Amino acid sequence: MADGKTGIERNEMIVRRIAGAYRRSRARIALREQRRLVSEDDDMYESDRCLVDTIDGVLQECSEDARKVIEKVFFPLEADDLPEKWQTQEEREKARQSAIEEFMRCLNM
Repeated sequence: MADGKTGIERNEMIVRRIAGAYRRSRARIALREQRRLVSEDDDMYESDRCLVDTIDGVLQECSEDARKVIEKVFFPLEADDLPEKWQTQEEREKARQSAIEEFMRCLNM
């Protein structure tokens, strides 16, 4: 690749950026709802809500294993620990790469 990144590195960077935007949007939503600052014409709230709902939908499209890995590695969601079947570093890395690829497919990228 021209930028020196492999496909998996590029995809991981994309997932990390999406996860960062997702976390910020969830935090803003929670803060606005907690402070009762939500109004019908609140464009920022609606944009945040749309992003969160879209990513939640994408995660639901992923297999359970991929969703658990993505949630555990990239999203601070309340996810169980990774399944015990991924005991070694190599198995965890393989599961992580596979989950990234599946997440990207579910995003239609």
